[in-house]
Amino acid sequence: HAFCPISDIKQPLYEQQVWLKIQELYTLADVLHDQSLDFCMLQSSLASILGGLGLASHAAAHHFMDALVHRQNAEQATPWYSVNWDRWQSDTPDTQQASPNANLHELAITPAEGAEAFIRILSSCTTSHVLVSTSDLQTRLQKWIYASDIRDDHETTAAPHTRPSLRTTYVAPSYDSEKHIARIWQELLGIDQVGIYDNFFQLGGHSLLGTQVISRMRETFEIDIPLQALFEEPTVSGLALIVEDALLSELEAAHHEEVAETSLRER
Repeated sequence: HAFCPISDIKQPLYEQQVWLKIQELYTLADVLHDQSLDFCMLQSSLASILGGLGLASHAAAHHFMDALVHRQNAEQATPWYSVNWDRWQSDTPDTQQASPNANLHELAITPAEGAEAFIRILSSCTTSHVLVSTSDLQTRLQKWIYASDIRDDHETTAAPHTRPSLRTTYVAPSYDSEKHIARIWQELLGIDQVGIYDNFFQLGGHSLLGTQVISRMRETFEIDIPLQALFEEPTVSGLALIVEDALLSELEAAHHEEVAETSLRER
């Protein structure tokens, strides 16, 4: 699924991630309407409970799936179940490290754990809605839904520690944009050295912290930077290029406006 802020969700993405799944679920319900089955179990996502920055359409689609199960149980004799699974270990190591949720990989369900959980659910399920969380769900709700441990951007700084061991060789920032971005990362991540090619998510960053990074960058450079930029370019070097391009575009626009005004005055 694509990471996309709510404000950037357009019709094509909605149709791909939400409406298509809704149509598939309605089709399944219609096909099974007159069938005599022991049960129907749908594989949903914990995202419908916890949400996730950039995962609005993904969460909405699975929330609809959960709601459909409740409707089916109210109208049909066949019992329907919805299992909200936590993240699975299905990506390659490199993909996991580059993911905006890479810090959650340690909480991901292994194939063996998933198989055991599935058997337990089948053998002892007494409710139509099952949540599978690999860590304390209430703690995660407090963090992701109620944001009880998130303070104001300017109050949030992490305790300093040394740069973790990464495959990426440390390269120090060399010009102002890189230095400003690296300093923001150092303050929020609590790392005393951030290289320009270090991956934000490999350094321990996550989506919630990412919003603070983007907020501080907007204040520092006084330009609009989309949250998606951090997902697409999760390095200091990559973000610095985005900043430089945006600043250059502003200068060019201002220059064109000045030329146009001068031309009008000369007439």
